[in-house]
Amino acid sequence: MPKRACLSDPLAALEFPDRRDWQLGEPDYVITAPRHEIPATGVWITLT
Repeated sequence: MPKRACLSDPLAALEFPDRRDWQLGEPDYVITAPRHEIPATGVWITLT
């Protein structure tokens, strides 16, 4: 057994909040925008 090995996983005991709830309260207005696809190479803009 490695040095300082645990028999139980300490992360398994953590409880995470429900992510469907808003952290700062319900927003006043929610907008939607079209989806953008950005290539892995990035976007280069040439200024003229």
